[in-house]
Amino acid sequence: MNYRKLVPFLFLIGFFYYLITPVGIYFLFSELDPNLVYIKSLDLGLLQNSLKYYGNGNVFNLNYLLDLVIILLTFFIGYLIGLRYTSKTKSSFDALVNFKLGFKIINILSVISFIVLIIFLYSKQFSFFQGYKNFNVIYLGLLSSFLLLLTYFYVFFRQTNRSIIILFLIILISIILLGSGSRNIVLYSLLPVFIVNQSLSAKFNKRNFFVLGVFLVTILVCVGMLRLGYEFALGPFISHFFIDSFNVMASFACYFDGLTSRPVLNIPNGLWAGIVNILPSLLFPEKFEFIKNITYDPAFCSPFGGASILMTMYQNFGMFYPIYFIVIGYIFGCLVVKSSYSTFYKSILFAVLPFIMFELYNQPLYAQFKLFFYNGMLIPVCVMFFLLILKKLKY
Repeated sequence: MNYRKLVPFLFLIGFFYYLITPVGIYFLFSELDPNLVYIKSLDLGLLQNSLKYYGNGNVFNLNYLLDLVIILLTFFIGYLIGLRYTSKTKSSFDALVNFKLGFKIINILSVISFIVLIIFLYSKQFSFFQGYKNFNVIYLGLLSSFLLLLTYFYVFFRQTNRSIIILFLIILISIILLGSGSRNIVLYSLLPVFIVNQSLSAKFNKRNFFVLGVFLVTILVCVGMLRLGYEFALGPFISHFFIDSFNVMASFACYFDGLTSRPVLNIPNGLWAGIVNILPSLLFPEKFEFIKNITYDPAFCSPFGGASILMTMYQNFGMFYPIYFIVIGYIFGCLVVKSSYSTFYKSILFAVLPFIMFELYNQPLYAQFKLFFYNGMLIPVCVMFFLLILKKLKY
């Protein structure tokens, strides 16, 4: 598998889904009469409910087009710099792939942690398989963080075909999260599992990769329809497929509709809030209220919970936001180069690949920080460091 092409491919999927398709849908609804027979037959009411937050659509102007061009250019500039100036070295953690005792410890601790976590959730009367009725961010956050850590372990040890127990736990937690109202994080976890298996397959081909990807997305969309009580029909399917991007774009539209001009410079409070976001919610129950105070912006708008990347960037960096995309592109360029020589870096790359498809475009900066740097990098490094010390003590 060509990882150099995979990163731009996934980045562009997110770019078109979150920044292009909502604009197309908005102007489609603006030009067409919703009372037309063939429009009514599609039953696109779920999308039409979000239209009121788009105002008159004036935010989709030449400035918006310029922002899109800047995002593309700066990400790929950073990416190419990373590809060009990264040393082709291995990691000291690579030897842990064949460390059998370390793998056994990971398996045992994963199973024990899963059991303890389920018992804890039951003790807190967490409602399993209730969809959005009892959506609890703190408890779902525990499951999500554990799932992402298991995903990294699966990708790392999959190189030696020893990840059956971890894969089983990933499937169990994914089912729980799907039934409990958290669909995106499941896709975030299953995508690396899917990619690593395809990359190790002797019969890998682009057609199978595409077909299986479409199948996975279709299943997740249908699960969302089922949770909300919709019938399986073309209209509701289209609505559920595009609703995430359309709702996220609503945050951008109403945010900039309330501003007279784009901010030139802002303090990146989202980064400081990201550090706070690392703290476990159980130890710091008021964490989200504290984050809300740190990141307070009177113009902030998020009617459906998502945060458009453009709103996030201007809110934290103003017109200096291209630096952020250069940094993200550079990091992925470095990971791509090192992944060709190191199992550890390849596992990190696979674990954070979904970030440039989803969370980069639909999450506030403090959530991006936790998903990308903390869950995707810092925690795996700490666990690998612990195993490396254990291996040196053993031998």
